Amino acid sequence: MDIVLAGGGIETRIIYEFKRPIGDFEAYKLLADEAGHDILRRIYQSYTEVAVRYGLPIQLGIAHVARQR
Repeated sequence: MDIVLAGGGIETRIIYEFKRPIGDFEAYKLLADEAGHDILRRIYQSYTEVAVRYGLPIQLGIAHVARQR
C-alpha cells in the first residue's frame, strides 16, 4: 500500500493553534500580511518536515481566492 501525506484542515489550525480568526474558513486572507504569511509558512513547513522525516510523498493544497463571475 502506498501512503501519501496530504495537508488539510489548515483553517482549524489557524483558528485554534495560532488564535487567528478567519471568517468562513477563508485561509487566503492570511496572504494579506506578513504575520499571515508566517502562519501559512509554519503550517506547510510542518507538513513537509513530517514527509521528509518518514520519506513520504506529499500533496498540499494552497490558500487561494476563488473568483466569482
